[in-house]
Amino acid sequence: MNKELSRTLIYLGVCAASLALGFFTWSSNKPREIDDYALVGQEFYPDFNNPNDATSLEVTVFDEDKATISDFQVESKDGFWRIPSHFNYPADAKEQLAKTASSIIGIKRAALVSRLESDQVKYAVIDPKLQDPSKLKGRGSRITLKKGSEILADYIIGSAHKDRAGHYYVRSPEEKETYLAQFSVDLSTKFQDWIDTDLLKIEQDKLTDIIVNKYTIDEREGKLTNVDVTEIHRDKFGEAWKIADIDPEVLEVNSEAVKNLVSALVETSILGVRPKPEGLTPDLGVTREAAQNPILMTNIRRDLAEKGFFLTQARENGPLQVIAKEGSFYAATNEGLMYELHFGEVFTGSLKEIETGLLAKSENNEDGKTGEDGAESDES
Repeated sequence: MNKELSRTLIYLGVCAASLALGFFTWSSNKPREIDDYALVGQEFYPDFNNPNDATSLEVTVFDEDKATISDFQVESKDGFWRIPSHFNYPADAKEQLAKTASSIIGIKRAALVSRLESDQVKYAVIDPKLQDPSKLKGRGSRITLKKGSEILADYIIGSAHKDRAGHYYVRSPEEKETYLAQFSVDLSTKFQDWIDTDLLKIEQDKLTDIIVNKYTIDEREGKLTNVDVTEIHRDKFGEAWKIADIDPEVLEVNSEAVKNLVSALVETSILGVRPKPEGLTPDLGVTREAAQNPILMTNIRRDLAEKGFFLTQARENGPLQVIAKEGSFYAATNEGLMYELHFGEVFTGSLKEIETGLLAKSENNEDGKTGEDGAESDES
């Protein structure tokens, strides 16, 4: 073999090795197809197709102004629907949950927007549950549906696309990629939408007696003064209301005022809930164990006082009972049912604060405004 041929073969070998090395480098650095556009057009959760499978819902949002995480949860547990985020209050949630689940079944990845984690803040798809104080901007809303402990669907929903109506930036918490998706989620995190808001369920035509108990409270002594009791009665529906101890021949009952009073009673609805302090009985008395526990009694008195309620004895050496700062209201029906309403402190604030009372006292001033700058809240 002559020198020229040997040299040529060497050049060819070097060329082949360079091509192989280049191909290997290109192949190893080429993005995998599944990380690129292969998932576009596919559903995020194709196995979730029956809305009645969902037994729990959790919605998490992040308030950038206050840097706080807020949760709304509803779940079926031990045969009952409850709202854990609102002190496990009973919920009428089955139909509402199925309705919400139906609206997020079949959501597809319409387009790949970004594969970079650094772009998540731009599209507001950072997980709102993230425990990282350095990432307070660009957090989205997270919606999670489960069947028991099994996740059926889990989305982080970011900002809306400015040019494509009904399209939002969306990310699965398990993925870094951000996609564009079209959907219209039928979702409510309002407490009232998940419960039976009718507090008393009174039928107006069955009301026969109304008692309005107004008084002044000596908060230091826990005693009532200036007690003024008004008793209103009728024998049956359709008859005129009469006030006890007043001669109808001398004074006439203001029928319009009584009508408004009855309407207010019938239309009384639940806006929010608070748990009773440990140690109170269902009829607002004090248990024997609590009465013998000074620490527990202190906690009960403090909790009640914050809400405008106080403990007092109706008679000397009698049992302790709860009295309300703004008076009491009683109503009876021709079926023998008696209703009691006790009015404590007036509360104002945002809808979330009214629902659960989860508000730092330092952020709630006497005018019902919140925040360090006194910005007016969404008062109800």
